[in-house]
Amino acid sequence: MIKKMGVFFEMTRPYNLFVPGAVGFCGAILAYGGFPPLDLLLMATLFPALLWAAGQLINDYLNYEEDSIGKPFLPLPSGRVSKQEVMLVSVTTFLLVVAITARYSVTGAVIALIFIVGTTLYSAGFKKKGVFGNILFGAMVASCLVIGASISAGKINELIYLVFFAIIVNHSSQNLVGTFKDLEVDAKTRANTVIQIKGVHVSILYALAISTLALILSLAPWYFGYLNINYVLIPFCAYLFQMRALGLFYHTPSVKNGFEALKMYRTATIPLYLSFTAGLPGFSIMATGLSALVFTGLAELFQELITELPVKIKNTG
Repeated sequence: MIKKMGVFFEMTRPYNLFVPGAVGFCGAILAYGGFPPLDLLLMATLFPALLWAAGQLINDYLNYEEDSIGKPFLPLPSGRVSKQEVMLVSVTTFLLVVAITARYSVTGAVIALIFIVGTTLYSAGFKKKGVFGNILFGAMVASCLVIGASISAGKINELIYLVFFAIIVNHSSQNLVGTFKDLEVDAKTRANTVIQIKGVHVSILYALAISTLALILSLAPWYFGYLNINYVLIPFCAYLFQMRALGLFYHTPSVKNGFEALKMYRTATIPLYLSFTAGLPGFSIMATGLSALVFTGLAELFQELITELPVKIKNTG
């Protein structure tokens, strides 16, 4: 049983869970106007991460055939867990999160249900639909902000909407970059991702344009007077980090550099999302920095300990 739990933990790709957790954490603080009571802050952080973990299991369940070709080492195609076990754990987790969230916020529970539908559609094939799949992925990440805000304050204000759209656009760009590492697997499975349809250079231009739009939207809460200027330096730093990642893949478009580009994007993402809290009146910039350090540090630690291996398709022709 303990061994099987370890396999399920691996399947959740724990290094990815810190982004939805950080987004829920950010939503709780922005909606409350500061740190909410500890139980609300914990639920606002934990529930989006649990939803994301269950979504990863659904993804593996629905992509079993494809992973058997491109990633046979994963727990499900390698036979370390069964499809029935994966479905049972994921559905149980989804139901528990929705039920408990409803005790704090009906709105949050509704958004959680929308998240479940979205992640199922994405895993069932929408992720292969080019930019539209990237946008759906970004919307799922941004929905974690609304869940956190609903649990913490029971309402969604204008500031949450502004940050919501900034996260959708930014994470759409990251999801597009995430397809770079799968360029060979996706070519073999004939996926309709942007990089397969438009090629490497056009895909990079798409990511550049979307990231630039995300930077502009990230500054909107300050421009419209909802946040003070304290946070605006971090979005610019994150943007420069993203440009470095795109440059790496542009010069050498390989599976390995696709992984490196995604890791660089992910490293920039958590501080970017948490940076909004530094713009709250009277909120400690040090608190924002420490929060970003904890979330990013743990994500990087798990990235090194438990990570998906780069996959190259051998030419058998």
